[in-house]
Amino acid sequence: MENLSVAIKIAVLVFLAGLTACASQPKAPKVQLDYGTIEMKELMTGNIKDSTLVGGYLGMMEIPVGPEVSEEDRNRKIMSASATHPDKYRYTVKKLDGTSVKIVTGKDFFARKDCVAIEKGYSYNLRLVDDQFCQATRLEANMLKKQQKPANDCVQAKRQMIIAQSDREVINARQMVEVACQFTRN
Repeated sequence: MENLSVAIKIAVLVFLAGLTACASQPKAPKVQLDYGTIEMKELMTGNIKDSTLVGGYLGMMEIPVGPEVSEEDRNRKIMSASATHPDKYRYTVKKLDGTSVKIVTGKDFFARKDCVAIEKGYSYNLRLVDDQFCQATRLEANMLKKQQKPANDCVQAKRQMIIAQSDREVINARQMVEVACQFTRN
């Protein structure tokens, strides 16, 4: 009977330790999706203005760190990754509701009148999507669901890059970000 009591205490301690470990890992946010059309593309020179949303690798500075990685380590990984896309572009996107937003990213392949998804997770991401997303007055649930998975994959890939421990893990995670967050025009 005493062995059962000890076993129960151990099981409770293991369970509580697991909860503590899970609680220390920031939960990835549900990605919010919006759609719009590229109105203007500008090569950035100088500082990013406050009225501009930041996506791409620089936007990853907003990803919270947990006990597994320091802010300094996170920032080092991001700056290294952003060097692969040294130019920054500010896109003005007219959203379906008629308002406009400016988003800076290292992606250079968007053109005027392209229809894009504006993904907001930890940071922003722009993704080229079919024109039907920008022509619809009301987007159907199945259309939205189709875009949710790639947006979530992008957020998870960015998070994996931040928590990667070895150089090999960082390189692999960065490749996943490039694919999941659409760094090339497909």
